[in-house]
Formats: sequence, C-alpha cells, structure tokens
Amino acid sequence: MINEASPAKEAAATFIKWTLEPENQVKLQEILGASSVATVTKRSPEQLKETPFLTVFDDLTETSLPQIVQGFEAQTPDIRKIVVQNVIAALQGTVDLKTALDRAQQQATQQVG
Repeated sequence: MINEASPAKEAAATFIKWTLEPENQVKLQEILGASSVATVTKRSPEQLKETPFLTVFDDLTETSLPQIVQGFEAQTPDIRKIVVQNVIAALQGTVDLKTALDRAQQQATQQVG
C-alpha cells in the first residue's frame, strides 16, 4: 500500500515490485531468519543445515499474527520496548516474572494514556 499523499508514489511502487521479485524475497527471508516475507520462499539446503529449526517457524506462518497491539498500532513499538525491557529484567533475575509483567502492564497503560 502506498500513501496517497506520498510525493514519490512511482518510486515506492518500483521498490515494492523489486522487493517482491522471487530472488529478492529469498534474500530477505535469509536476512529476516524466522520471520516470514510477502511470498512463499524455499530455504536453501545450506541454510537449513545451519538453522534446521526455521522450518518450524515457516510452518506457523499461515496461522501466526503480527506482533501489533490491535487498537494501539501506532504505539506498538513503545509497548513492545516496555514489555521486552521488563521481560529481560526477569530473565536476568533482577525481578520475578509476575512483578516484571505487572510493571510492564502499568507502564504500557501509562504510555498509551
């Protein structure tokens, strides 16, 4: 989707078409690792030998949901940062998980007003 107000619609369309070319989708898939791309790609034998677990993520692509907080799409990056920081604190043992998640909930609620 290209923003109607974009001053570079043609360039954006060219970029999207280039990105969707099969060889570029494969390269993007390799860069993204476990994330899916816009089209179905086939992983190389070399990549699967190095990271065989990626097929599990690939199998989940059809039923997975994006990590976007519905209703708070614009604030999702801020919410994600809050959650990750608190989970890391719990993983590092500086706080128990329940406290970390309660704090993340409180901080995220304050963030979105």
